[in-house]
Amino acid sequence: MQTLFYFNNVSQLSDFESFEVKPVSGGHSDAPKQDEEPKFWSVIGTLKEEKAEGLQGRQFPVADLPTELYAGLFANLCEQITGKA
Repeated sequence: MQTLFYFNNVSQLSDFESFEVKPVSGGHSDAPKQDEEPKFWSVIGTLKEEKAEGLQGRQFPVADLPTELYAGLFANLCEQITGKA
């Protein structure tokens, strides 16, 4: 599993109001079934309301990481950078 970041600049993280870690089994819309190992962990950002105008949802992947620990650390870092912690 490669680490993927879905932003070009750290300043884009300020568009989000919160970050959470979710396990992924097949794709971002597939949560692992009970007793199934996640293939990777995704940091999901919730866009601020004013940044979500015209979009169908407010939650988007910010990064995919190989372990829950790395994803948790990155989510915490995002909250520190954006002043949400």
